[in-house]
Amino acid sequence: MHRRRRTFTIWYGILAPAGTPDEVVKKVGDAIRQVVATPEMKEKLEKIGSDPMVQTPEEFAAFIGKENKKWADIVEKSGAAKE
Repeated sequence: MHRRRRTFTIWYGILAPAGTPDEVVKKVGDAIRQVVATPEMKEKLEKIGSDPMVQTPEEFAAFIGKENKKWADIVEKSGAAKE
């Protein structure tokens, strides 16, 4: 049986409950962008092999949607049972 090699990327993000006011989401996002942009944080992230991608809420939602579809397709093709 031929198995296709895959590259896996670990990602993480910060999410807020549905209905969180836009001003709060913006404030938190702005704070994260400021911290990630500091030389100290860039150095720390680089040391652990992290390549930060700070996205807008809309970009992150689109990314999560693509990831969900990708993994749903992989699970379906694998024949694994959905739970």
